[in-house]
Amino acid sequence: MHHRTFFKKALFTAALFPVLSFAGTDDRLHTEVTVSTITNAVTATENGTLFAGLPRWHATKQTPSLVRVDGPEKLTPFPGGSWNDWAQGKAPEDAFVQVNSVHVFDDDSVWIVDQGAPDNKATLSGAAKVVQFDSKTGKALRVLRFDEKILPPGAVMNDLRIFDQKLYVTDAGVGAVIVHDLKTGKTLRRLDKHPMMRQAADRPIKATGGRLYEDEHGNRPQVHGDMLEVTPDGQWLLVSTPSSPMYKLPTKLLNDPAVTDEELAKHIEVAFDKGTINGTAIDSLGNVYLGLVESRSIEVVAPDGRRATLIQDDRLIGPDALFIDSKRRLLIPASQGELMANFNKGVNATSGSFHIYSLALPESVGGIRLGQSMSFRK
Repeated sequence: MHHRTFFKKALFTAALFPVLSFAGTDDRLHTEVTVSTITNAVTATENGTLFAGLPRWHATKQTPSLVRVDGPEKLTPFPGGSWNDWAQGKAPEDAFVQVNSVHVFDDDSVWIVDQGAPDNKATLSGAAKVVQFDSKTGKALRVLRFDEKILPPGAVMNDLRIFDQKLYVTDAGVGAVIVHDLKTGKTLRRLDKHPMMRQAADRPIKATGGRLYEDEHGNRPQVHGDMLEVTPDGQWLLVSTPSSPMYKLPTKLLNDPAVTDEELAKHIEVAFDKGTINGTAIDSLGNVYLGLVESRSIEVVAPDGRRATLIQDDRLIGPDALFIDSKRRLLIPASQGELMANFNKGVNATSGSFHIYSLALPESVGGIRLGQSMSFRK
């Protein structure tokens, strides 16, 4: 398959945007990828090949959307061809329009969520989809599209996880969990507009130091069902908005079409509270890793509720969708999303240079034993 190589190219000048100064950095944090386009997602195959998501967001709209990392500053559009070449006016059905989530699971294939809404605005007809690719050949193995019963007007697919042939996707536009059975092809929309799935008015999204996300008119973003993880035993789905507590749902009831949403809601539990996060990961021992925006840090929450800070580093501006690779490294994209104009009172303060970092996981932190990746179980 033909690939064209996407090299780092300066999109902004130092005169336009301030140089970010970092008062506190940690030598354990290593730079894996540097690129001129916002990156908000990263994943890795078992042999260590990295794939990164470069969303078509407000600050950087010229992007191939999904790339394979062939070097720290050498990114190859993946899978290549028309998938990576979408622009306004082109057919969106088999092209990346607004990639938001990229993930590898235990079959080593690459899964993406294409929200189909460039710059997080209106979803284009036929553009929203979930796609599975062969990580080696780039062949599209599966393209999932959902009708209005599953994705009603205003719905925006956000993140995904797979466990025991069940695909779970959050809806950040309206608020819901989508459950798709990969064996039967049947799909459920769960907890539509339930308060647990909606961003509460008294829990606004906050940036570094507690500053509110706001545009130049004082408008604040509304992001509903967003983060999700499945516990290692498969019994619970963890789900939250960026700023709500983390809730947990029993998957046995969630997956059962005979169980009504009303009955399912009775079994919702609060797993733990938290501040604003951009991303999560979970390890084989059930520890949840939180990308905390306000403190530019990664926190670990153990299944028994114990908590510890894994790392705090001023370079972690908007630590987004986290991923634990087969070498027990935590991969951390620093999206700088909070510095985009639509979240920063109309001023684009992104630096023009975006990074994905890695952190070798210790055996324990704060007395909490840390596990392996959940993505490479056999």
